[in-house]
Amino acid sequence: MRSGTAWVLSGLLCWCSSGPARADQGAAPASRQGDDARIVELIEQLGAKSYTARRRASRELLAVGAPAKAALLAARDHRDPEVRYRVNELLETVLELDFQLRLKAFMADVDGRIEHHLAGWSRYRDLVGENGPSRRLFVAMQQAERRLLEVVEQSPADAGEWLEARCEELEAARQADEPLSQPPSLGSIAAVLFVASDPELSVSSHAGTCVYSLGVQDEMFKAASAGEKAQTVKRLLGAWVRRGDSIDWAVANQSCVLAVHFRLPEGIDLARALLRGDGTPQNVRQFAIQTLARLGGKQLVPEISALLVDRAELAERSDDEHDQTIKTLICDVALASLVYLTGQNLEDYGFEEVQSNPIMLFDARTLGFADPEAREAALKKWRQWTETHAAEGKD
Repeated sequence: MRSGTAWVLSGLLCWCSSGPARADQGAAPASRQGDDARIVELIEQLGAKSYTARRRASRELLAVGAPAKAALLAARDHRDPEVRYRVNELLETVLELDFQLRLKAFMADVDGRIEHHLAGWSRYRDLVGENGPSRRLFVAMQQAERRLLEVVEQSPADAGEWLEARCEELEAARQADEPLSQPPSLGSIAAVLFVASDPELSVSSHAGTCVYSLGVQDEMFKAASAGEKAQTVKRLLGAWVRRGDSIDWAVANQSCVLAVHFRLPEGIDLARALLRGDGTPQNVRQFAIQTLARLGGKQLVPEISALLVDRAELAERSDDEHDQTIKTLICDVALASLVYLTGQNLEDYGFEEVQSNPIMLFDARTLGFADPEAREAALKKWRQWTETHAAEGKD
């Protein structure tokens, strides 16, 4: 906003809250008399020959404030270019005032009995609910990213480009090494997640990566770990994870990591979809297997066991010391995940060089075998273990 706009808004909000103006403030605002005709007359005076008359009309319309919104919007196409110019100047302040009044009314309407026409509210309410914490987070989203939310609702075809541009701005702010730079707020990150999770919205790979980067910020982890907004934040994260396989494989991988990082049950459905999908790259499939193991628990042992017959090659590395090549197959990742889920020792199955991963279970490249016979021996050991436990009636 231009200099001075904030002061004008503050004064208008105070006037709207405190009732009639004092006599020394000039003529009573037209809106208090219900005089729509007076508003139209004032708009016409914006094109008056007298500068004093134009300024007086502007001041009176600002005093009217939000009730003048409809007439000002209609006057954007006025035949007089001077009127159009001044109307657009006034609208910047009046629309902001109208928004602040609607947001204030929304916060006061704790029972949700009134329609406040705030962009995104209907879908947000269906997605995360409308309890107190959810409403307070929505207010923070509106305060931080009002324009982005409005674009999605008013012009969905342009929303993808707006999302990408806003993500880039927030990423730049996050990475800026400047004394006065501010990291993205919870309201901004939540709004980006909410917008990006809309299945009707086109999200680019670059925007998807930015969403992931914003999603793993400390601000989000704190909000999702404790406090009144934790469940709401997790639902927003979960909604984004559900889109994980609809953008590209990089975003699919990142969504698996996000699901594990925040312990989101939506990650299980994503992992299943990735494992069922034709053409899913092996690296993405191994992330999906580890996601199932991290989030699903022992009840998913049968699902993961079905992958023990999968001999698709994931990676290979050279062991120069022993002059051999170590190959990791999908079945190796599945076996290591099963050993983990059942509380057994990985080294007992020949995974002697396995390295852990801070979020997932393992670095999959360290799970392979140089000798195919060693792999078959490990798989045989698993079959024997399951048969023994089945015979003993153990889980």
